[in-house]
Amino acid sequence: MEKELICFWLGRAAFAEGAALLLPALYAYLDGGSFCRPFIAASLAAFWLGGFLFNYGKNHRRRVSVMESATIMVLLWPWLAGIGMIPFWMLGQMSPMDAFLEGMSDVVTAGLPLLPGNAPEVLFLWQGILMWLGGLHFLIVLVTVLPQVSGCFGIELSLRHGKAFSPMIGRMESMAHHASVTYSVLTLLSAGLFLYAGLMPWEALENAMRCISTGGGTHFIGRGRNAVEAAAMVSMFLAAGNLLLYWRMGTRRSLGELLKDSEIKMFLQLVVASGLMVSGHLVYQGYVDSEWGLHEGFFHMLSFLSTTGFQVTPLSTWPDFDLFLLLLLPLMGGCMGSVTGGMKMIRLLVLFKLAAAEIRRTLHPRMVMSIQVSGIFVPSKIIGRILSFFALYMATFFGCSVLLTLSGSPFSACVGMTLSCLTGVGSAPGLCTPEDFLMLPMFLKPVCALILLLGRVEIFAVLFLLQAGRLLRARRW
Repeated sequence: MEKELICFWLGRAAFAEGAALLLPALYAYLDGGSFCRPFIAASLAAFWLGGFLFNYGKNHRRRVSVMESATIMVLLWPWLAGIGMIPFWMLGQMSPMDAFLEGMSDVVTAGLPLLPGNAPEVLFLWQGILMWLGGLHFLIVLVTVLPQVSGCFGIELSLRHGKAFSPMIGRMESMAHHASVTYSVLTLLSAGLFLYAGLMPWEALENAMRCISTGGGTHFIGRGRNAVEAAAMVSMFLAAGNLLLYWRMGTRRSLGELLKDSEIKMFLQLVVASGLMVSGHLVYQGYVDSEWGLHEGFFHMLSFLSTTGFQVTPLSTWPDFDLFLLLLLPLMGGCMGSVTGGMKMIRLLVLFKLAAAEIRRTLHPRMVMSIQVSGIFVPSKIIGRILSFFALYMATFFGCSVLLTLSGSPFSACVGMTLSCLTGVGSAPGLCTPEDFLMLPMFLKPVCALILLLGRVEIFAVLFLLQAGRLLRARRW
């Protein structure tokens, strides 16, 4: 394994975070200058560390191995969280462990409700920037090093073989450029929608970063204003789609390219069906009238399906049916080429088709069956990996829930905290509250950070490194 290449990647990530820290520093300076020093100090530290690692790794080779890809995926998020936690620790009245957990939840775009409500406004801005930066890094990882570790896990299927993933650095940089441009354009489009809805520029930018990164959190500016909430719904809907397909649609100038995709069709059907179910049940139970029920139902459905987690009303008072449905949506997540959490639509689509094929095979044992997605045959190797991922995902979910019961919290709260961390939705109304996270014993807060990491790197990278470490120790022994 080449250490120079890993240092090079981490150095570039530190440079990006150092530049991002200058934005809240500017905001604090324009607001009176009382809170800008921690951001400047953190920015200087990020530039110094980035320069050191970048210079150490600048002579790296131009090819990435599987081991290096897995190491980059696992180290990137704690590295970004370690730098990003500095302002939270210095200004947010948080302990170092709470500040690190806050930073970790932001860079993996989970947005756990840890930041005090009376914290300086500039910290909420930094929270949104950190979520956006974490979403950008995930997109870059998704199209560069993730295929080396997981064999694409459906990325090729969701793109209809329109992209060729390669371990060569040059090809990786081209893919990263496409993903970054699409992500930035969507952010600007979302900011424009919030500006049109009546928000100020800084507020529009913060909301746009939270929606497009699907980071969400509790700080939603413009709550209770229909136009702002409508802009958020459009932003969350776009963010949950396949951003790489958006790039193809833009370069080919063909909307049909998007509408032919099986994953997009399944996503649209789920949006309509679940939105109508939540809205209809709210109206039927008499919680809201028909017009407002449609608005609230679709807003919260998009919020949880995209794993953003925004709430504009107290959901704990909703009927159990609607809460249960909302809490199922983050487990599904958005499309494969998005920054959402969950298992992703393309994997669920393959699993559903596999179940249907097995039923037909039982009725007709001699029939030769094949699974197709968007007219493309799914290789048995990818089907096996998706089945493995589903089994590991559910085992991780229940195992971590049991582990968190060591805190003494009710099992329902532990399930809610695991759901919030593993799917990246950040909140689980009716199961857990912000106080449940803050009251965790100190030895369990690193466990929450690990669950956040597992949800972001999709489990296999961590397991791959653990297996590689075990084999290395066995050879030395």
